Amino acid sequence: MNAIGHAASLRLTPKNRFHPTNTPTHTPVKQAREDSSLQLTLKNVIGTTTSSANAFDAIPAHHTFVCCAGPSAILSQVDENLNITQRLFRARPNASPVNPTPSFYNPSTPPNTPGRSRQGSPLKDAGYGLGSTASLEYAADSQGQGRAGNRSRESTCVSLSLYGKFLAVGETGYNPRVILFSTASDAPSDVPLSVLSDHSFGVSSVAFSRDSRWLCTLGNSYDGFVLIYSINLKSGLARLHSSNKCSNVHCIIWMGSRVVSIGIRHVKVWRLERATPSSPSKTRLDVESNLTGPPGSPTPRTFSGRNCLLGELIDATFTAAVAISDSRAILCTVQGDICLLDDTDRTQRLERVARADFKIHCVTFDRNGGLIWIAGEAGITKPMNLDDLTQPNKSSISTAAISSLQSKKEPNIEQRPITLAIGLVRGRVISVNANRIIEIRTAEAISSTSDLTMISKRLPAHESAVLGVRSLLPKSEEDGPDFLTFSAKGTVLFWLLNGTCTGSTEIPLDQPSCPEDGDTNEVKTVVPFDADSCLASGDKSGVLRLIDQSDNENFAVQAHNGDINGIAITKTESQTIVATCGRDRTLQVFRKVGLELNLLQTLDDHAAAIGDLTFLDGPSTLLSVSSDRTIIVRKMASGEGGSLAYIPIRVINLKASPVSFTGVPTEPNVMVISTMDRQIQRYDISSGRLLHSFKASDPATGDSVIMSSLEVQKLEKASSSQLLLGVSSTDKSIRIHDYDSGSLLTREHGQLAVSAIKLIQEPTSNEHMRNHLISCGLDGTVMTWELCSHLRRNSGSDGIPNGANDTESPTKANGTPTQPLRRILSKAEISNFQKSLESESDTVSPISRAPSPSRVRRKTSRFSLAATPKLAPPTLPNGLNSPMSPSRGRFDRRSSQEHSPTGPSLQSKQNFKAKRPSLDDRRRSKSTANLNDLNDSAEQLCKVLQTFRKRIASAAAEKLNPGTGQELEGELKLALSALSEKTRRNHVSSETMADDILDVYLAKMIDERLALKAKSEEMEKNKEATGVNEVEATAGAQERASELE
Repeated sequence: MNAIGHAASLRLTPKNRFHPTNTPTHTPVKQAREDSSLQLTLKNVIGTTTSSANAFDAIPAHHTFVCCAGPSAILSQVDENLNITQRLFRARPNASPVNPTPSFYNPSTPPNTPGRSRQGSPLKDAGYGLGSTASLEYAADSQGQGRAGNRSRESTCVSLSLYGKFLAVGETGYNPRVILFSTASDAPSDVPLSVLSDHSFGVSSVAFSRDSRWLCTLGNSYDGFVLIYSINLKSGLARLHSSNKCSNVHCIIWMGSRVVSIGIRHVKVWRLERATPSSPSKTRLDVESNLTGPPGSPTPRTFSGRNCLLGELIDATFTAAVAISDSRAILCTVQGDICLLDDTDRTQRLERVARADFKIHCVTFDRNGGLIWIAGEAGITKPMNLDDLTQPNKSSISTAAISSLQSKKEPNIEQRPITLAIGLVRGRVISVNANRIIEIRTAEAISSTSDLTMISKRLPAHESAVLGVRSLLPKSEEDGPDFLTFSAKGTVLFWLLNGTCTGSTEIPLDQPSCPEDGDTNEVKTVVPFDADSCLASGDKSGVLRLIDQSDNENFAVQAHNGDINGIAITKTESQTIVATCGRDRTLQVFRKVGLELNLLQTLDDHAAAIGDLTFLDGPSTLLSVSSDRTIIVRKMASGEGGSLAYIPIRVINLKASPVSFTGVPTEPNVMVISTMDRQIQRYDISSGRLLHSFKASDPATGDSVIMSSLEVQKLEKASSSQLLLGVSSTDKSIRIHDYDSGSLLTREHGQLAVSAIKLIQEPTSNEHMRNHLISCGLDGTVMTWELCSHLRRNSGSDGIPNGANDTESPTKANGTPTQPLRRILSKAEISNFQKSLESESDTVSPISRAPSPSRVRRKTSRFSLAATPKLAPPTLPNGLNSPMSPSRGRFDRRSSQEHSPTGPSLQSKQNFKAKRPSLDDRRRSKSTANLNDLNDSAEQLCKVLQTFRKRIASAAAEKLNPGTGQELEGELKLALSALSEKTRRNHVSSETMADDILDVYLAKMIDERLALKAKSEEMEKNKEATGVNEVEATAGAQERASELE
């Protein structure tokens, strides 16, 4: 059977499957809908997530370039002064396009006959559109219906049309989209023109043709398909035209009406066939046009192509390509080869024309200057003259080209990041390196020298994961920054709300001398001092560092043995207190004196790592949360000489480990905390009572999420409504809940992994607040959102002491100590501070953690206990109280009758009395406990005196203060006299006790002897009486017998 017969035998109805499967559906859960009056609008994005040349594109004629930033695409316009104007394009996961485009391979609606959900692309697997013999089966697509359908996905590739009219963005993940936007000034940036979802897995490259009528999309290695779409220039409607399978492909480019794909040992030229059939007979294309998949989606044609002969480049990996005409292109390899692909007469001739001594990752073509720009390893960027590569005499040009690309090796050139993408804007070269930093440099500077420091403009961004954001409002200066962000590598950047960077600071990090795999030091937290140019930072090795930006000085102290998880700073009229918590289960309280820190107290009352801490109501209250499922509330107590300490007064036990917690500005005694069991709870710290609790649930599916980075704020000063903001680590979304009811108001998907958020309120002239939400992510980007709301409800530099007190432990400023400082207060010191708390009418409740779950005890029935008779203990045969007769060896009947049985009630009363400890027993146990405590104290005192005696006897002993020596001698004399008196009393009491015990024993022995004697006499008398009676009875019997005779 020929190909036409195979195509005609294709079935459009699904086959009956042997194993039927039931697709689970989510039960609708009644949840509060997202409030449309509260909206988050993305205003600015700092940084980029461009990781390859496919995620960057530039149009020199329009002075624009586009790059990826998380789920968004940033279209930047560059003016003559190199000022950049950004425009953000982002489509929500459930966004509806202007032109709905049905998917051929992944239909959105299943056929009438139910079938099993697809695990890939059944039409692709069957080879539909390629003339395969496999049968076709349709399956329903679950895009947008499950949990993954509601999440934003990272943009992996972008492409601009030649005239800048359309923008195409490809996504990653399962069931990705290719989103087509309009770049017109009046077109919305969040409403796409078309959404294409024919790929099953991630999209790795997209490219527009020069006439913007065709769009080519390439799936990743798991997808393995290349698709061609026809674009309507007026409406932006896209329709699938042709498709085919491909593998080991890195990127695609358009070369006239051809598509060139390159990859690992792969160069292929694809040709777009648009010819009409010459014969009126029914051909294969006519058959395919009649075989339609989903309604409105015609069958795609076969996208045919032919591989190029690689020759000596058989082991090459092609990484970059650029078209120089409609039939020629320049290809580059990771080995440094520069090749020319010529398809003028459909020969697909490929040859190497030059070679560089560095790895090439990207290439671009300057049509005005006739230059080929290549870039790659160690940030090296080199231009080449196109005429030298395309001249007929290749023998002489190849040598000249190779000699011109010999880069000058510099000492630190290997430490520079790789250049991933390159483009041309305003006659300048714009590049993106592996640290995701965008740089704009002049072509003259690059051509004259290889020095990378000659940069015309550098877009500031973090080179690593952004871990946190801190507000700097109110400003200490009028032109000061609004907020700061810090990264794991120790870079602190200061920003205005419009995205302008005003400065930066580098935090020094002490790296280990012999680092293991992944064992590198990094910054964990940074906290600014209010209205001060000083920062406090904590790193992974436990070093607490103060940094003065004005003098570029820093002070370091080893505060913890591990990660510093939190830093809290509070100020009073006379002092600044800094508290830190770490993974080593301790809290450290310092007093800031200038640029130094004096240790006041070390708290080690948690049983596991401490997650965070904060001050409430100024320095009076210190709270800390730990993974041991406890919240400890401490009160500040003042002592003599201006000393202070924090005394634990309350422990709040949780059911699950805490994740994040925050205070409430309008309620100083209320704290909001999120836990691992997906609960958000509100506690009153003054009483430890739970006020409110709810689960942060998804309105669509009802699935609850874990919230982090909590914050409670008001949108307006005059408003009584409060909002609870947080980040969901489950679906990577920013969520805003109502503080009172817990209902979800709105949510947005920003970065793929949001590390922290911060709401910054900027006052305006009309006495309203402009709310800006800053979110930072682990992908190195920082996003600025504007929070707009129409909700309305009716409303029902300080002096520092010059010196430290005697109770403080001053630290050294030079160098970082190897061991952390510790100052744990003794029980006597804590008791003195507690007295001050009691004098201030502060109640101190006993600290007790929740006990571990006890074992389940076996419960017995009370009825069975009462009904079961209790057996009497067996009597001893030879005991003194034995009722056995000494003469006959039998039990006395009278003694057995004397023990009458008792009822259950009487037995229970007797048992209860027997179980109650007597007063003597309780006194005896109490005296024993006191004696044990006294013995322990005596042993400890003996050890201390032995150590003290050895130190006095040593030759290197320090000089003892005379007053201290006299006081010690007096105390020792008093202790000796008390000890001798105690010993004498114990001796007298022991003798008296022995005499009493002897008298009692003798009296008891005499009583027993007398009782035995009396009992023996009574038994003799009974025996004699028994004998007389027997004689009389015998005589009487004899008389009666004689009478009868």
